[in-house]
Amino acid sequence: MNAEALDPVRALAVAYSPATARPGLRALLALDERFARIVREARDPRLGEIKLVWWRDALAGLDEGEPPAEPLLAAAAEELVPELTGAALGAAEPAWRALLTEPPLSDELLALHAEGRGARLFAQGAALCGVAPEAWLRAAGEAWALGEIAGRQGETARRASALAAE
Repeated sequence: MNAEALDPVRALAVAYSPATARPGLRALLALDERFARIVREARDPRLGEIKLVWWRDALAGLDEGEPPAEPLLAAAAEELVPELTGAALGAAEPAWRALLTEPPLSDELLALHAEGRGARLFAQGAALCGVAPEAWLRAAGEAWALGEIAGRQGETARRASALAAE
């Protein structure tokens, strides 16, 4: 996996991270982007949920043995496990499933997404960099996740909900 697979903002974050953490951060951010793409492209929320659950289970399976023949899972197995468990990586699934709800999103669902995606992602990234995931870092992750919803979602109601929660 290379930095070109990431969007420019994520690639920049990886470039400014410690060299030893870069492969893991690339894999972690690519997983986050895969979850985002599943939600973004879901025409039917039930099908999106099935895909998210498949990824959660496939990531948890990394703790048990060989990854399936899927390049992103192979990268996660090589670069993230066992430092971060597959189950911990897949634990973001409920946060993404929350976004499959019809807009406007409730404050509870926005908080679930902010904590389950943003705070978790920042804490995992910090662990890869050898940094303790302090409360301010988790709060920054939550704010980032809400900003991502506001910036990426096409539905006006979902964007308004995310901006109001920030």
